[in-house]
Amino acid sequence: MFAANARAELEQLRASWLLHLRAEHESEKTRLTYRDAADQFIAFLADPPEGLDEELTAGIEDAPPITRARDVRAAHVRLFITYLHASGRKPSTVNNRYRGLQQWFRWMTLEEEIEYSPMSKLSPPQVPDAPVPLVSREEIKAVLRTCKERSFINLRDEAIIRIFCDTGIRLSEMAGQKAVRAIDGEQVPHVDLDQQIIWVLGKGRRWRGISGGGHHGAACAGRRHGRDRGRTGAVRADARVRRLLGGARRREGA
Repeated sequence: MFAANARAELEQLRASWLLHLRAEHESEKTRLTYRDAADQFIAFLADPPEGLDEELTAGIEDAPPITRARDVRAAHVRLFITYLHASGRKPSTVNNRYRGLQQWFRWMTLEEEIEYSPMSKLSPPQVPDAPVPLVSREEIKAVLRTCKERSFINLRDEAIIRIFCDTGIRLSEMAGQKAVRAIDGEQVPHVDLDQQIIWVLGKGRRWRGISGGGHHGAACAGRRHGRDRGRTGAVRADARVRRLLGGARRREGA
């Protein structure tokens, strides 16, 4: 089904595509996800797994031969997606592989490496809704109790937990917190205590402001820090708490 020169061509196109994604400043996570899709598709075409069911095995045997990248057809993509389902991959993983291949073939079309995308008339695999387990109030309280001892790290951890509960921001958005961000050359705090806003870099590398609400985690942690250290300590805490989310690595590495 897959000639050696076709594999070499697809691997070269994969490398060029990944370089294009890097030039477009796509996130590392996106590039890795797309690379996995291309790698697994090439591997499937080059050496189909053994032990597949009769229907899938017959489909692979009857698939059109591939001697060039332009020979890839919708049938090859369907076989790959069917194989992923049959191998027990999660629906979300199968959907991610589909989306990665879709972007790859779209890029090939724009670069005029192929005349048309073999996926132009395909539909993405469905991802059934899965209920997300909720964390109980008692579990949250139990986690917060681990932050009782007064230290910079515990103060940071309490702020992080409370912000997660108050805002529902993504893990990647929390992990990307720093002391300041730049907008047109201006340095702006990620955590704006005056306006009760947290600035996060979300999907698509877009900045957005999230209201912290009346129980803003960083502000709450700052107030508790101030109570522990007296009135003067509270004033220091306002300036210091802005660095809580981005400064822990520096403290831990000191």
